[in-house]
Amino acid sequence: MSWLDQLRTRFRGRRAILNNPNQQIGACKVNLSGFPADRLIIDVDKLISNDVFANQVIATNEQRCDLIVFYDRSGTPSITLLEAKGTRYEAFGDEFKAVDQLRSSQTVLRRALDRCTIDLPEFAIHGAVVTGSMNSGALMGNDLRTATLTAEIDITVVSSGWDVYREMFGR
Repeated sequence: MSWLDQLRTRFRGRRAILNNPNQQIGACKVNLSGFPADRLIIDVDKLISNDVFANQVIATNEQRCDLIVFYDRSGTPSITLLEAKGTRYEAFGDEFKAVDQLRSSQTVLRRALDRCTIDLPEFAIHGAVVTGSMNSGALMGNDLRTATLTAEIDITVVSSGWDVYREMFGR
């Protein structure tokens, strides 16, 4: 059984697995259709409310992301942590909060992987902020670019509705 199948089995019955690659989080459209077809999308809030292990690993005061995607990228086991932040009018400055949430989520994820009893491979971990505050073609501001570059996790900022995987990896 592959590591991805083991995770599917582990999370089955917890109402946290999402099958639709197009998710609406608040006013933000998260397009995950470019990720490899053999992927596992987890809703973190649903996982926390339905999983004892997740509750033990994540402290109530720790920030966490919206979604986690597990997948294999050209033979490399990979995880993308995603945080969605509303529209231009709702989200002023929220992208900076999203960077902090992804930093915290990476810390929690590493803790969970260390405590996990499933024999899992080493993962490449990436982050993505999906936001409606950048219209199509808009460039990321220098302050946000600096925040993503100093985040200790590779973070891509993606406009709402755009394919996250293609924006991250150019495919």
